[in-house]
Amino acid sequence: MLKIFKIILATFVIISVGGPFASAASYANQADIDIIAASNKAYVDFIKAINDEKSVANGAALAQAAAASSTFNNVASHNFSSKLGVKYIKKSAEVKKYAGEIKVLLDKIAVVLRERDYNAANQYLEQTHNSVKKYSAAVEEVNKAASESNLYAGCLFLLTTIAAAAMVIGSFIWFAIGRSKRLNHSLLEARKAVALSALTPLAGAVILYTTFILTGSTNSADGIYIVANVLILIGLASYVSSIIKYIKLNDNTPTALPAHSTTKNRR
Repeated sequence: MLKIFKIILATFVIISVGGPFASAASYANQADIDIIAASNKAYVDFIKAINDEKSVANGAALAQAAAASSTFNNVASHNFSSKLGVKYIKKSAEVKKYAGEIKVLLDKIAVVLRERDYNAANQYLEQTHNSVKKYSAAVEEVNKAASESNLYAGCLFLLTTIAAAAMVIGSFIWFAIGRSKRLNHSLLEARKAVALSALTPLAGAVILYTTFILTGSTNSADGIYIVANVLILIGLASYVSSIIKYIKLNDNTPTALPAHSTTKNRR
């Protein structure tokens, strides 16, 4: 029985830490994705305009340069998610660095376009292409860091689910052992209450893992993650409470039913 209690305690700790931590690790970085996507589109629109003589002549390319500069400035000043790990934070800092470089170069292109200094514009454009390559590589590293973070979160969700299942199995085995030892009715009911209370954290863990598999770390799933974590926390609180009640009852109750006497009175 002591071994079973150790297993239950270990799984209890894993579930207590794993569920909420995994939810934090799977934080959706949709705002980061959107602002990078906007910068990519702005740069594509600028390149189309700068490569079109008519757009250069009528000022459309100048307008696109200004728009792209503003977009990359947004990236450079953006607060990237701090909930996807140290590597994500480090790589996003590089993205911001190169976005700032591109912003400065686009501003210079805008200046020489106004002055119709196309030789200078071509030189700045070449520098911009080089900075964009570095920017794209940095964005790729950010995407990899986000994927690694989400993979880690998925492993934590799975581990939490396995731990919750182990806690349920261990609790019901413990209850079955009590029945085999012919514990009195009150102790058996207390063990049964412990086993049944373990089902709630398991339900929360299953919801967490299933939601992650089906939807990933998207904002639309935040409500489900919250509900699942509430189930886990409430279930664990109920589980602890049931164990405490059992311990108190066990200290004041005979552990087994008295054996029936098979001797007969002799005359």
